Amino acid sequence: MQKWAGFHMVVLGLTLTGAAGDLLMSLDPHWYSTMWAVYYFAGCALVSFAVLIITVYLLQRAGYLRSSITTEHYHDLGKYLFGFTFFWGYIAFGQYMLLWYANIPEEIQWFSRHGVTTVSANFTGWCYVMVAILFGQLLIPYAALLTRHTKRVLSVLFFLAIWQLAFHFLDNYWIIMPEFPGKFGASVIITSIAAYAGVGGILLAVLVRTLAGRSLLPVADPRLDVSLAFQNF
Repeated sequence: MQKWAGFHMVVLGLTLTGAAGDLLMSLDPHWYSTMWAVYYFAGCALVSFAVLIITVYLLQRAGYLRSSITTEHYHDLGKYLFGFTFFWGYIAFGQYMLLWYANIPEEIQWFSRHGVTTVSANFTGWCYVMVAILFGQLLIPYAALLTRHTKRVLSVLFFLAIWQLAFHFLDNYWIIMPEFPGKFGASVIITSIAAYAGVGGILLAVLVRTLAGRSLLPVADPRLDVSLAFQNF
């Protein structure tokens, strides 16, 4: 795994960048941002650690990994969740700040139609969504995860992971739906949730099928004893 990890990191970078451009940035062919791929990656990394926390928590509630994964490991996962919450916010602000500072029409029109500068009644609703994302995906979880205590209370960390998943969904919704004015409604929300559930269900089915009959611990890893005895200071 270590031998191939470097190669696959390059593959991930190329495919993730391509997906971010082809699926999302291309919705507005006149808009572009050199930071868009990093913004998309930051959101993906944030959600990855949120899903990992949720998965481990549910596995322990089902009776698995109770003697191997401790509060110390949750503490470390909380650090990652906190770190990528801040990183996502940093990239989001950096992208907005650079576009605002340059004030190039081809670039700022994307934020304009997303509710930042326009006064049109058709788009004012997106301003509230942007404020909700600002507080929900950055400021509130940043403040909550800043303390050591929050990272070591499993139920609170589990709640914050679900919280981040929900607001990342809202972030994606805000990225996509302003490009389709007049189609903001319950049917679109239900369809979006169904799409997430469908793709997620396939991935979950493959994961469960792969793990069936196998140990959840890497029993052949020579560093297993060190990782199990890990402690935060």
